[in-house]
Amino acid sequence: MTDKTNKKQPNLPNYLVYGMIFGLFLGSFVSTFAMMFDYKFIQIVGVGMGYILGITVGALLYYMEEQVVSNIFDMVDGSFESLITY
Repeated sequence: MTDKTNKKQPNLPNYLVYGMIFGLFLGSFVSTFAMMFDYKFIQIVGVGMGYILGITVGALLYYMEEQVVSNIFDMVDGSFESLITY
């Protein structure tokens, strides 16, 4: 028999994909504004930097989520009922 627990397990690929999408989205805005003000280097680098920063932020959020969730479940033995005060 497997031990079934109700622990929430964060999924790293989801965090990375969300980071990539939002990073590319914000990088394209930066490149668009750079194009309006005629900054060639920022036009070229904007999307790439957004992509890299998005992946980095996604990985950091995954790490923080994993640490927080595991610490909370360790404190309350897997249930949130002890956090509720009446």
